[in-house]
Amino acid sequence: MTSVIVIDDDKDLVDTIADFLKLSGFDVIATGCNGLDAVNLFQKLKPDCVLLDYHMPFYDGLYGLKKIRKISSTSKILLFTASTDSKIKNILLDNGANKVLSKLISLKDLCIELR
Repeated sequence: MTSVIVIDDDKDLVDTIADFLKLSGFDVIATGCNGLDAVNLFQKLKPDCVLLDYHMPFYDGLYGLKKIRKISSTSKILLFTASTDSKIKNILLDNGANKVLSKLISLKDLCIELR
């Protein structure tokens, strides 16, 4: 079973995604609300995959991505964002994101990407 942490500052979105992932056979081992949570949870729990929002107050997804990449160069990190700016996507990919997904992605397609 693939272990996942879900990070986004929108608590309702995190809960919805986490519930759907659990129903789809994923082991959602933790959730958080910013990039600092992502780093701390990653260090503690060593999940197979991190689903990380890009735009969050205080510590954003880029912060989390960079710090997690210093800990592990091989872990799967998927960033998701509402932005359509290709510059942001390129920055995230250049900093080690395995993939950058639109927040408009269907939950079914999100599961496919996580597998």
